[in-house]
Amino acid sequence: MSPQLGQGACVAMTNALALRQALDLTGDIPSALRLWERSERAITDATQRYSRIYGRVGITWTDHMLDLRSAFVWLLGRSELFQRKANLAAHHYPTLTPDGGAALQPSAFE
Repeated sequence: MSPQLGQGACVAMTNALALRQALDLTGDIPSALRLWERSERAITDATQRYSRIYGRVGITWTDHMLDLRSAFVWLLGRSELFQRKANLAAHHYPTLTPDGGAALQPSAFE
């Protein structure tokens, strides 16, 4: 995971918790992994995607465009939509159900 959002450890810990919940619900590793994929994979993928976007914004500007980058980063910081999506994992607590349900549905962050 790209380190720009600083959420790698957060995602790892919530994934571990979700996998433990999945093991408790299913009793076997292959089923637990399938349940985890259905309920948590989208959150991990979204966090990785927004970390890459934020990283590109931060490092792909030429010197004469740094003021524009600073303004753009400031605007991203003020955007509730971007902040909600970029910090999805930081506010997520997995609560798995046997049917693969979770606290957040994929439509909430795509």
